Amino acid sequence: MEIHDTQLGRIDKKACFLWIDRSYKGLQAIKQKLDSYLFEPTTYSQYEEKEQITAKMEAIEKGHLELLKILKSGKNILENHLAKVRYQLKEAKTLEESINRYITMTHSKV
Repeated sequence: MEIHDTQLGRIDKKACFLWIDRSYKGLQAIKQKLDSYLFEPTTYSQYEEKEQITAKMEAIEKGHLELLKILKSGKNILENHLAKVRYQLKEAKTLEESINRYITMTHSKV
């Protein structure tokens, strides 16, 4: 999800809110799936991988919640907020790729 400036050079605040909200809800769904017994680590390397993923997920979720709070407020979006929206979405995408690798790794033994 790339954020592109509109013709007026402004980003719609509602669009940013929806992108972050959708990403947050997606992370929540993935977290629930990851916490399932089906994806429990069976090796030490899988355990380490899951711990890293969990720590990264918590940091990204915290960032998402902070952004949602800012975007919900009546304040105007500043350029640094847009940069943070871009960063959060990029980090969430990278995390999803790591989770998919972990899920594949845990199911390759099944």
